[in-house]
Amino acid sequence: MAALESTGVTVVMGAFKAKKILCSNCKIQYIKHEEKETDVNIALKLLHDAMDGSFDRAIIVTGDSDLKPAIREIKEYNSDLAITALIPSSRFFASEDLKSVCDSASRFGIKHIEKSLFPEIITTPEGKVIKRPEKFKP
Repeated sequence: MAALESTGVTVVMGAFKAKKILCSNCKIQYIKHEEKETDVNIALKLLHDAMDGSFDRAIIVTGDSDLKPAIREIKEYNSDLAITALIPSSRFFASEDLKSVCDSASRFGIKHIEKSLFPEIITTPEGKVIKRPEKFKP
C-alpha cells in the first residue's frame, strides 16, 4: 500500500471479518473470512472527490454493482465527470449493472497485472525503500 500511496494513488481499505459457517453436508463448523465495507468506502470517497472537484475522470477497479447508486448520484451532481470501470475479466460479463451507469468499461486479467507491477525495489519520495513481496513476483 505504501508503494501505491507514494505514486499519489488513494488507497481505500475495507476489512475482513471472520464469519462462522456450518457445512450443510458434514455439519462441521468452520471460519470463513469475508470482505466488508470496501464498496461503501469507495462510494463515499468517489462522492467526496466529485463534490470537491478533485477529478474529471475516475477509474474504479471493480466489478461490484454496489457502487451503482453512488455513480448515479455523481452523474446527477455533475454529468461532465467521467467514470470508467476497470473490471476483472472473470466478472466482466456479469457486471452489466455497473457498466450501465459508467461512461466506459474495460476488462483486465493477470497479464495486465503482471505488466503493471512495480519494480522489485522502489524508493518513495521520502526515502523509504520498499521491496516487492515474494508472493507478487511474476
